[in-house]
Amino acid sequence: MEIPALLIKARADTEIALGDLDSGFEIYKTVLMELPEIAGESLLRLSFLLGQQFPNEDFLAGLDGQRRDFWRAVFEARRGSHRENLEFEAQSMSDLAYLGLLYPPPRQDEALQVWMHYLETVESGWERAFVAEEVLKRRPSTCQMCRTAKAINFGRDQPLCSRCRQLLQDPNWLKETLKGEDPAAIELLENLSGETFEGPVDMDDLFPQAMRGGETSPVKRIEDLEPFYPLFENSLRQCWDEAVEMAGGSQSKMKPGHLWRALHLHGESLAESVHKDTIEGDRGLYDQGEGSADLVRVLNIARWWEALNPNSESTEITIPAVYRSLAFCFDETRPTMFTSMIRLIGMHCNAHQAAEFESLLEKCPDDIFLRIVLADYAGMESLSKVNPHNLWLVNHHPHLAESTTAGSLWLGSPGEYQIMLQAWTEAILRNLDNPGVLNKAGSFFRLSQPLLSLKLSQRAAELAPEDLTNRMSVGNAIESVAREALSPGARTRLLMEAVAWCEETLENQEDPDLRSIFLVDAVSYALRAGDYSRVESFARELLEQPPSKQNWNRGNSLHCAHLALGHLALNDDNLEQAKTHLLAAADIEGSPQLNSFGPHFGLARRFLALGEREVVAQYLQLCRGFWFSGQALLDAWLGELKAGRVPELGGFRGE
Repeated sequence: MEIPALLIKARADTEIALGDLDSGFEIYKTVLMELPEIAGESLLRLSFLLGQQFPNEDFLAGLDGQRRDFWRAVFEARRGSHRENLEFEAQSMSDLAYLGLLYPPPRQDEALQVWMHYLETVESGWERAFVAEEVLKRRPSTCQMCRTAKAINFGRDQPLCSRCRQLLQDPNWLKETLKGEDPAAIELLENLSGETFEGPVDMDDLFPQAMRGGETSPVKRIEDLEPFYPLFENSLRQCWDEAVEMAGGSQSKMKPGHLWRALHLHGESLAESVHKDTIEGDRGLYDQGEGSADLVRVLNIARWWEALNPNSESTEITIPAVYRSLAFCFDETRPTMFTSMIRLIGMHCNAHQAAEFESLLEKCPDDIFLRIVLADYAGMESLSKVNPHNLWLVNHHPHLAESTTAGSLWLGSPGEYQIMLQAWTEAILRNLDNPGVLNKAGSFFRLSQPLLSLKLSQRAAELAPEDLTNRMSVGNAIESVAREALSPGARTRLLMEAVAWCEETLENQEDPDLRSIFLVDAVSYALRAGDYSRVESFARELLEQPPSKQNWNRGNSLHCAHLALGHLALNDDNLEQAKTHLLAAADIEGSPQLNSFGPHFGLARRFLALGEREVVAQYLQLCRGFWFSGQALLDAWLGELKAGRVPELGGFRGE
């Protein structure tokens, strides 16, 4: 099995990310026999970066003839010997770093073009420092931040000196600078951004990035709330009225997301009027009638959610009920909806409540409920930090851990990632036959180690083929591997594998709600693979599915299908039909994913390229109906369109 070898590879990559190339080199050598192609390439990269003059023949042995020739040419170029005819084509983004080196001196402009493309595309990587050094060696630059010192590296795609780069990477310096009290520090940021700042500066304004967070509504339709009016009496009516106002004063235009936002805005007052759940734990940690208003509110939100789930056996969600539900979670093969329910509590805790939970944990350190709540509270506070509670879950109950926290090198620091990698490695090796653990582990490695993620997901699917979560993870993991492929042919082949995997799943699935989940993925994969006949077939089926109260994926289905058909219409130069589909994609109730991460903008960007700004403005305006966490971004883009400018549309999700 390749999984243990791939785990060693992941450890080697982490050592390298921490700057220890020598350790990474030695670790990679231990997996050369099991992974000759992968390890051989990595060892050659490290050999070069460590200054070796000749390629090791043992590292070349596992490669095909073309790759052997490529690496021999790279090492020859280091010694000043360039091949007359450049015949190599980059197979990965890493190759671009070395491809620039292969150009002879008379073609240095071409080399610089290749390297600048690398720096603009690759935010981090083994070769980034090497490429920056080569670029600045051939084209010396002054630091764009201090405007005085010689640049030695690139940060935010601009040349920086060592001191400025360190300052920019220091979150404490940024935090203090953005208060606007240090004119000299503000000047540095103004130099970098090209803007003038007066007074305190918001970091999101200075360095715009996709908005995270948002709210996931358990309510599928407004009328689903009517049975719960007695729980809230006048306070719910207050929220209802405000939600109507948000919808433009019309109840007919009101969507679940409007009410959900109103509930969050008035959570404290609303919680005071709900009936008091019994807050008494099975382990004697809670006294009857005690419990924060926020906790009671979250428990009632959870009640809605559970009541709408057809598999639910109870509509009463109290703390004892939560504890009893954990019995299902202890089934190592099937983490359940109850885990997600508990996470709602952690997501809605405040600092005071979290402190209370921490004090309770001191009395009972093995309490699963408290660990999950506090892990999610800490995760909401800082996505990039390892929190001790999630680490505890990985070490003791990995099938319940939050797999995405610090799950990639870009999300957390390498040091944080190293801690979690070690914990997940040990969890995997203890549970090589546990599909629930392997699936979670696959999610953890999805972005940083896509090949390992694929192997873990495939193993989980082999062990539990009836579990659709495992099957979905395999498709997602194939897509992640495809994203790393620079060759269009390799990328297309992998995406078609993902399509085939979805089709195989659909053959044995008659439930329309479950089919929609895989159809959405299949549309995305097929569209990027260029298989337009399948795109149309999948999209039409999504549109033809009847509405379902239990189908939380309905918004995703409509959004995905209309956008896909819009792309096809635009490909056929049918502009009006494409516009119809674009607007229909946003005229929906939303979904947990759309409400949080926002809509897709690929089709809208195509319209902008055609100069069709009006329809894009209409699309963005409609997106306001469900993407509440992205209101500021939508307003900014609409403002740019109104001013006659072309906004750079983008969001949290990739496309």
